[in-house]
Amino acid sequence: MEHGLIRNEEKAKVLELAIKALDGDILLEECKELEGYISSSKTLAAYYSTCIKTHLSMLEFESSYDLLKQKNDSTLDREFWQMLAIYEQISPEVEIPTVSQEPEAGEKMVEIKKVHPKVSKFSIFSLLLSSAALIFLIVYALFVPANRGIEVATLSDSLNAKWADSDRMMRDGMRLVTKSDSLWLQEGIAKLVFDNGSVVVLEGPSNFEILTEDQIQLDYGRLYASVPKKAMGFTVSTANAKIIDLGTEFGIKADPDGMEVHMLRGKTLLISGSVKDTKNQYELCQGQAKAVLKTGSVQDISLKKESFIRRIDSKTGFIWKGRNTIDLADIIGGGNGFGTGQVDMATDPISGKLTRDMPGRRESANDYHPVPSSPYIDGVFVPNGRTKQIISSQGHLFQECPVTSGLCCYNISYELRSPDLQTTLNSTASVSPAGHTLLIHANMGITFDLQAIRGLLPGVNIVRFQSKFGIRKWNPRPSISNADFWILIDGKLRYKKEQVRTDELHSVDIELSENDRFLTFIETDGGDPENRTLDGLDLPAIDSDWGIFADPVLVLE
Repeated sequence: MEHGLIRNEEKAKVLELAIKALDGDILLEECKELEGYISSSKTLAAYYSTCIKTHLSMLEFESSYDLLKQKNDSTLDREFWQMLAIYEQISPEVEIPTVSQEPEAGEKMVEIKKVHPKVSKFSIFSLLLSSAALIFLIVYALFVPANRGIEVATLSDSLNAKWADSDRMMRDGMRLVTKSDSLWLQEGIAKLVFDNGSVVVLEGPSNFEILTEDQIQLDYGRLYASVPKKAMGFTVSTANAKIIDLGTEFGIKADPDGMEVHMLRGKTLLISGSVKDTKNQYELCQGQAKAVLKTGSVQDISLKKESFIRRIDSKTGFIWKGRNTIDLADIIGGGNGFGTGQVDMATDPISGKLTRDMPGRRESANDYHPVPSSPYIDGVFVPNGRTKQIISSQGHLFQECPVTSGLCCYNISYELRSPDLQTTLNSTASVSPAGHTLLIHANMGITFDLQAIRGLLPGVNIVRFQSKFGIRKWNPRPSISNADFWILIDGKLRYKKEQVRTDELHSVDIELSENDRFLTFIETDGGDPENRTLDGLDLPAIDSDWGIFADPVLVLE
């Protein structure tokens, strides 16, 4: 454990051992001694970490140096002096001791005229580079094995990924190093997690190379980056631009014709132009997007929020492109709320099974049934109001449950807008004809597990539930029925609408907190009497009680 500051003697000893290692003269005992110094001192580790960053800056200097040598003007440009200023800020201080000597007796004082030699600015720059090179030769000799890069990232997950170089055996959990050949992702999706916390998602086909612990080169393809504040400065380079993160999320598309950067959150610094071109800087904030053409010109373009894959989960096949709603009807169809569900699939409120069957009228006890086919549905039930109605796996109760016939029809299903349904909806309100519908007949109830749904998108908040609901007209049958709709959060009634009839469409918008877990929908039969007669037809209490939730979504933030 480290105590206090590092003594100069320790620095000197580490430097001595480092030089021996560089020269190949270090003994085994001295290797162990050197390892002990570095492993026991966080300050030394931080010191060498700073040296590494300085080395990376020097790589930038070298590129500019080649350009500077081509100029005839002895005055260096602004970019050069900016780089020198940066180096001055991060370089370690060097103390030069002063020695004063008194003349001995009888010794004559000789006046020495000061000479001011002309010093080339390029000589200063060359000295700066060579000094930095010496420091980092020592660092790399200590920490980097020969002919091998530094491990800086992990291939944490991939989905349907096909890599061009099969000899590399690219697999999830594999550590990725710098100083490696470029990687070619032919198909699928790959998620990289850098050691500094930055997350990069690449879509095939993509060609890229990891340059340093916080730099990646994208030659071709699509890339999404999420960078935490502690990793500010993470850089993505393309053929004619650099994007330097300032604590943000952004997407990049690169191809031979240029590149695009789309700001999804925070801000970045865009530097356009290659090494030999004049460079322009632009600060991009959330909601902005720019394109850098092959010629180097920069244009404003429209932001594409859902154009880049941001999250994946190979175990569930989950893909998220930034959509800000979760479709509960899709979950009824066996999906995850982002389009993986199957239309016309249903959940049986009596057995809890996923099915395509649509059975007729039947009666059931008010037992609570789990739904093993979906982690996002906690359970289903048929309420009758005669005994306590459990509505969650944690034992929450539907205290307000009215007495019902205990009869239900069909299952809770996922449907697209049918022509007759669209006619019904448009008679009272405007909704999208391409939307999804959750069909729930009286008497049925379903509870969603918001906690499980949050697990799809860690760090993303569910803030609201929104939908339109009503009774679907079922031609050519007469429709004289009505139904009651109930919405509960963790067993507490948050919304109800009684005596809802055909051709009525109502809106519901409920605020949700991060502590809310169980969201429950219930439709009951509205108290209609059994054995009604209309136009010579005997109608049961639940006849025509075809409840619908149009576009039932959870809103994300």
